[in-house]
Amino acid sequence: MKYILLFTSLLFFNINVAQTTISNIEGNWINFKTEMKDGSRLYTGFPIDSINTRFVIGTNKFCMNMSLFSQLDYKENLSKCLLDYKLIDNVIQTSQYSGYIVERFTADSLTLCEKINDTPDEKLKRLYLVREETMIADYKEKYKNQTHIVASSNFTPKIKESFMKLLNEDFNKHSSYYNLRLSGRIIIFPKEKKVKTEITNSTRKDSIQLKRISNYFNNSFEDWDLKDFMAYESVELPFVFEVKKNWPSN
Repeated sequence: MKYILLFTSLLFFNINVAQTTISNIEGNWINFKTEMKDGSRLYTGFPIDSINTRFVIGTNKFCMNMSLFSQLDYKENLSKCLLDYKLIDNVIQTSQYSGYIVERFTADSLTLCEKINDTPDEKLKRLYLVREETMIADYKEKYKNQTHIVASSNFTPKIKESFMKLLNEDFNKHSSYYNLRLSGRIIIFPKEKKVKTEITNSTRKDSIQLKRISNYFNNSFEDWDLKDFMAYESVELPFVFEVKKNWPSN
């Protein structure tokens, strides 16, 4: 069983900071743009690949594609990193045959390019990243005079992993959820300490099923990390939610 949450907005920005020592590369980084090394456009055919993701770089641990939606701090993220690396000159070496070349690095921005032995440029990806705390600060400045905001994939309240685990377990118990796709919005009211769920489209018309999902989120206020959103009257999270059955292979 698999669930996917997608948020419908994009962020484009430029950062110009003086070049700094590569030894300060540790931290949470957000991959906001990806292209092929030869400059061509990246196309995979899968919408999930277009979502911005978190890269976590520690002293000798490295991991990528960690969800921005999950409530994890840097140490918790790092504890989930299983990929060892060595920093050799400007290369993050993750194995004997592969790694990432650090093409550009400043205090707030990072550009990485895949390095895979015997692989042509048109098959290698270039990744543009920004420090997560810098991105959040930019959004707070952008919304400083607003009381109602719409979250994006880059600036969104995070939810506890335990909540998503509970939701996942419930879906596994009820076969009626399989092959379900719905969209709508979750509206969080930080000051009133409440959550409201509105489902606008669904592949099913089963009111009991949809009400059950809505109730999960309507009662989830304590499961959200809202430390960056307490200044707002409401925060709207547009979503697409999909549940698919993974049938075992023979």
